Amino acid sequence: MKGTALILEEGQCFFNPGHFTLHWLHSVEHEVWQEDYQRKDSGFLLTTTRFRTFGAGVPHDGDLELDAQGYINRSVHIHLPEINRTVSRLTETTLLVGEQPWPLFRWTGDYTNLQLHPARQVLWRHLFIKDYCHEQLGNNASR
Repeated sequence: MKGTALILEEGQCFFNPGHFTLHWLHSVEHEVWQEDYQRKDSGFLLTTTRFRTFGAGVPHDGDLELDAQGYINRSVHIHLPEINRTVSRLTETTLLVGEQPWPLFRWTGDYTNLQLHPARQVLWRHLFIKDYCHEQLGNNASR
């Protein structure tokens, strides 16, 4: 079964949905930034970025649209073999899987490395073992 491996220092887990969003507060501007991803066999496709202000790191190619909440939505198509980020309370790093927010900044220590990789899970494990990140990591959070 195709899925995504989420790797943190506290452990790793597997989730199935092929679409997810990374959400954080920009450390300088203190504004919400979001990136929408689709899982592909060879990595991930960054499809949309959302932000309120332009600055370093904002993709310069793609269509722009201003939404009703004042966010700039930029359509992009950037392929990444894996995703690496740093999780911190300052930036409130959160993964949105479906409608479920996973507050990674509460599940791990500050400045923890986050890695996301496309992965396969054997069917029996998926059927018999609950291996969802919000249950595995979120329930073990001591912060």
